[in-house]
Amino acid sequence: MEGEKQKMLSEREFKEQDQAKIKDINLLIEEFLKVKDFKIAIKIIKKYNSYIKFLKLRLKEKVTTQLVNINLNNVTKEQQLSKIHEEDEEFLQAAKLNDYDNMIEEFWDCVQVRLGYLNMHGIRAAEVMNGYNKHLRKLKNRPRGK
Repeated sequence: MEGEKQKMLSEREFKEQDQAKIKDINLLIEEFLKVKDFKIAIKIIKKYNSYIKFLKLRLKEKVTTQLVNINLNNVTKEQQLSKIHEEDEEFLQAAKLNDYDNMIEEFWDCVQVRLGYLNMHGIRAAEVMNGYNKHLRKLKNRPRGK
């Protein structure tokens, strides 16, 4: 719970900083429109560039997982489906043994083989990543427990 509060606080702080930067830029634009001083225009450009750097840093913090397609040119769809079953079995075996490190490794192997199968159907890793937010929204609305 404490970690969630910290994350929420940092999100609030980010929004406050974001709004402050936008407000500064808008005030400079209003000032420029009144007096049309190109020194102010240069300030606007510098503030705007600073704001873009701020947003890029924030985006880097948020992006933590990157799925990638691997070369499966010599693999058939049937072989890939077989590999999916093999990786599922390896994951289940690791789970039965409570082998946490191996469970994590096999989890990612399960993800990768499915990603490969999707790629064989023309669905690229980037499209899968784009679908992640939809998945999160679905989870949020899914009731748990009985």
